[in-house]
Amino acid sequence: MKLRRNCSIGLAFRMRGYVQWQCHPNSTVKIGDNVQIISGVGRNPLGRSQLSSVRLDDNAELHIGSNSGLTNVTIWCKSRIHIGRDVKVGGGAIFIDSNMHSLNFLDRRSTDKDLAATISSPIIVGNDVFIGTGAVIMKGVVIGDRSIIAAFSVVTKDIPSGEIWGGNPARLIRKL
Repeated sequence: MKLRRNCSIGLAFRMRGYVQWQCHPNSTVKIGDNVQIISGVGRNPLGRSQLSSVRLDDNAELHIGSNSGLTNVTIWCKSRIHIGRDVKVGGGAIFIDSNMHSLNFLDRRSTDKDLAATISSPIIVGNDVFIGTGAVIMKGVVIGDRSIIAAFSVVTKDIPSGEIWGGNPARLIRKL
């Protein structure tokens, strides 16, 4: 990945396999020390053959904290996605901070109107969080420190610190 003026990568950053990066020139990427992104066939059986893919649109901000690991992940950022320190993200998880398309069918007929009418809201993931394989983290969600998201859950609302959530939509399973 070619570094730009608004991109900082910490020490010991590792990418295992090919990671697809699409970063708008006005976007910002900050990756902490000792972060690993795993991607591709045979890298993790839970991620199947999915490549990790990171897309940042105009003026989007992505921050991945130190000592975090992401496997076969998809991140599509229109505003801001902040992933804290010591976060583990299971194979095939998805982070998407907008609805990507207008809710109005007439807007969707025009690419410009469709993009202009999308709704975006930041995703904030605290420290020491574990996100299970196949989980989907939706726009506007805050996940508190030390929480666990069960595999294949769809997170649509805030999760307090120190709780396990799972399901579609995700709901409280128990406190840690």
